[in-house]
Amino acid sequence: MSAHTLAFVLAALLSALQAGCPGRAGFDPGPLPHRVVGLLPLEGVPEPSGIAFHPGRGTLFVVDDGGILCELDTGGRVLRRERIRRADFEGVTVDPATGLLYIAIEGEDSILEVDPASFRAMREFPLPRIVAGKTLLKEGGQGIEAVTITPDGTFLVTNQGTGADDPGIVMELELPLRAEDAGSVRVVRTFDPGVLDLSALLYLADRDLVLVVSDSANRLMAFSRAGAPLRSWTLPGRDQEGIALDADGNLYIAQDSGGVLKIAVDWPRAFGSLPGTDSLNGGK
Repeated sequence: MSAHTLAFVLAALLSALQAGCPGRAGFDPGPLPHRVVGLLPLEGVPEPSGIAFHPGRGTLFVVDDGGILCELDTGGRVLRRERIRRADFEGVTVDPATGLLYIAIEGEDSILEVDPASFRAMREFPLPRIVAGKTLLKEGGQGIEAVTITPDGTFLVTNQGTGADDPGIVMELELPLRAEDAGSVRVVRTFDPGVLDLSALLYLADRDLVLVVSDSANRLMAFSRAGAPLRSWTLPGRDQEGIALDADGNLYIAQDSGGVLKIAVDWPRAFGSLPGTDSLNGGK
């Protein structure tokens, strides 16, 4: 076993221990009420690492570790698949205001803007590694692993996290997207979910909360936008690298080991007394 592999295994064990420790994130996971709808095979996409639902097109976009971008319908039929470039794509999100895609690139620690109709790469935004003397993205670490967008136009990303000197954190960022914007990416805030191996993110606008996945802990967590822990569940599937919700409230889990798991979640039961329940599952 290489030193790098051993370090990652130890980090995964630490993450699993933290996941069950109420003192870290302040909440223990319960079962996620769901039923499995199916496994979308995604032929030609060997390592799905991020997924997003496009509300304007009614389709899903998936990225993989080799720089592939794929569009598919919610039944799993591949509509288009292309390698954008040789890079480690780890997450994807859709700006509902413009319909553009934004892809998180690990290693380069940047966000790439892509046209969903033409698959044309447009602008790229490098992320700051150090802010106010604090290292947020360790050079040579696991780096950026997921991305999602808020209605305000800010982006949430994760540093995957491997240990004490490379913590798993969620960062809220402002990107200079408009022509009148100047300067580089600005860090608005950060929070530490208390678990390592942060592999997926999804912002729920109707609840103003953030869903965060820890791959090694098989854990789905809900936080307020400021980072307060709200709910936590054990997550089905394996190697969970991306999550998305379609218009009917179905949850899609991109699995790095292959395929996309589609599940129907009883969101009112999962969230309990938290506000905003009726807007998921089509109000059912």
